[in-house]
Amino acid sequence: MIVTAYNTARVKRDELPKRYEDLLLPRWKGRMVLDRNEDRWFANMLYLMGEKQGMEFMQALSKQDIAIRGGRGMVTQLLGAGEYDLQIVAYWYRPYLMKKQGAPVDWIALEPSIVATHPISIINRTPHPKAAKLFIDFVLSEEGQNIFIQKGRESARVGLKPEGYPGHLKVFPSRMQLAERLADYTRRYESLFVKR
Repeated sequence: MIVTAYNTARVKRDELPKRYEDLLLPRWKGRMVLDRNEDRWFANMLYLMGEKQGMEFMQALSKQDIAIRGGRGMVTQLLGAGEYDLQIVAYWYRPYLMKKQGAPVDWIALEPSIVATHPISIINRTPHPKAAKLFIDFVLSEEGQNIFIQKGRESARVGLKPEGYPGHLKVFPSRMQLAERLADYTRRYESLFVKR
């Protein structure tokens, strides 16, 4: 689940954004960070907001002097160290687990929250198709999915959720159909946020 993470020592709870458009407020200029590989988030946001309104939002967001770093997990660590105030796109479990360990981070959900999907498949002409099938069977089994849960990740199995999972949120599953145009989304995301 994608959420927005923040440094609790640098951001007051009452100033937190309540909706995506709040990220455009002047008080956030120069205080936010994005991973350089957020093209899938970008694509899903355009789908959710509508292409025209979504691009207008992204163009305005790109003028907020957002820091761009590589590695979403590292970005969350830097957020906890006070390097940034707000991480626009974070996987829910990272700030949740860091907070449990005493780091000055927490998270909020700007709804609808996008749930990143991670499909699993067997490549065509794999040298060991039976071993690949056994691996997929294990990954999707209750035992395999419990490994994901222990790391704070969501499970593909109904009824298996990690401790503290925010099941009350309105969620939007990542659109797999957007993959057909991913090169275009990547180009547009990078032109707005990465290659300035």
